Amino acid sequence: MDYKELQHQLNYKFKNIELLELALTHKSYSNSNNNERLEYLGDSILNSAISQYLFKRFTNEKEGLLTRMRAYLVKAETLTMKAEELDLIDCIQLSRGTANLSRERKNSILEDSFEATIGAIFLDSGWDQVNMIVLGIFNNELKHLSAD
Repeated sequence: MDYKELQHQLNYKFKNIELLELALTHKSYSNSNNNERLEYLGDSILNSAISQYLFKRFTNEKEGLLTRMRAYLVKAETLTMKAEELDLIDCIQLSRGTANLSRERKNSILEDSFEATIGAIFLDSGWDQVNMIVLGIFNNELKHLSAD
């Protein structure tokens, strides 16, 4: 599988392409070597990057509003949309049966693969790089946020 286009869309070139390959391997394809652990890591990284951004941008807002803003940004529908924008479904390794699921049933696979990709970028290059990538991916949503 060629990951050049995905790396271009991410604006990131992996030093260790095996991390990206693992991030895009669903458990239906390989029960022992799949993206579940990277998804776990990526979920935390994504929440941290968005939290830090909101904390710095909205300096006078209370925790409750910041939490609601973050939840709005990293909700399932948004993550699915981001995965679709990156055409992740074309890169994910799935079993035949899973590949034949309807588009709607693949949403959680898209979300998980998106988070796993964020985790892979973090492991490949660290916080500063992954933070910049996350903020770039969410740029449109972030610039339209308002505390009002």
